[in-house]
Amino acid sequence: MLSGNRFEPCGIYAVMAGTLHLFRRNLSGDSPVYQVTITEVSNTFVKLFEEKDDIEEFLVAVAGVDDTTAESLLHDLGQTGNVVLEGIPLKGSTAMAAGMIAVKSEF
Repeated sequence: MLSGNRFEPCGIYAVMAGTLHLFRRNLSGDSPVYQVTITEVSNTFVKLFEEKDDIEEFLVAVAGVDDTTAESLLHDLGQTGNVVLEGIPLKGSTAMAAGMIAVKSEF
């Protein structure tokens, strides 16, 4: 909704939240590679990490996850190999600026 020269979000469509998937990929016996995938509306963004510490920094600085949640996600990632977090309000432009790659999505 426009108010003067400013856009003011209204209703449930104000922020489109995405789903964050973290999973460990073991490729041919090498050290694991960690993949972060964020899907929002019909856009999917992917980034690979070699170090879990880099994922924690990404989760806090880019995805807006608090430190406690980031630590919990990484713990679960170490235990199960994959985790999902709903409600990540990440814009595509922010994802691309953070080094994520846009991939074709069928959603």
